[in-house]
Amino acid sequence: MRQILMAVIFSSSSIAYADSGDIIDRCSLDRNGIPHCSTPNRRDAAASKVVLDSVMGFDTDERISYLEIAAEKWSQRQKGQCHGRDIDTGKIFNAYNYPGKDDGTDINKLEDSCDKEFAIWLFQKENQGRLPSALARVLTVVTEETAAARQAMKKCPREAKDYIKALQAWLVAEKALASASSEHKEKARQKAQEMYNAREDVVKNLNSCLD
Repeated sequence: MRQILMAVIFSSSSIAYADSGDIIDRCSLDRNGIPHCSTPNRRDAAASKVVLDSVMGFDTDERISYLEIAAEKWSQRQKGQCHGRDIDTGKIFNAYNYPGKDDGTDINKLEDSCDKEFAIWLFQKENQGRLPSALARVLTVVTEETAAARQAMKKCPREAKDYIKALQAWLVAEKALASASSEHKEKARQKAQEMYNAREDVVKNLNSCLD
């Protein structure tokens, strides 16, 4: 999953609402990731949603709404069998939910050809034109987190530079993994994991500086 710097810093501000009649639950996560809701009304559902949104890093309802709009406009532009077709956005979300968080491997499991075609188009649109793959996901993460680190450069120059270096090292290792032969795959996978772990350590330093 993609870990955005600002999202880590402000994780305690994640909020979800559960609407039932004229009563609305307001739930937020404390610094330990524990959800707290304002009323007992549908508390379990609201708490589950706020945890899911915090883990995913986005509001799932907003994402589904976006997919519905994008799918409708996409189908209207198509020619042939996919023109005007109803795209199953629930299945799309399950197969590929958000750039940097999902490598899109489940897209190939979609049975409907138009659903699959839309999902591939969506992945490419949100991942700089790249086809679904683990490396495409990593490239998206590195691109977005490098931009976030550059924004933090004024306040924490040393930590931000260290983080950018760690991101690049992780990317190099992931590229090597993607192109490794079967006999060298496990060694390349271990190296990529090491670089990922190193990146995790460095981002903690940057977040501590920014906090």
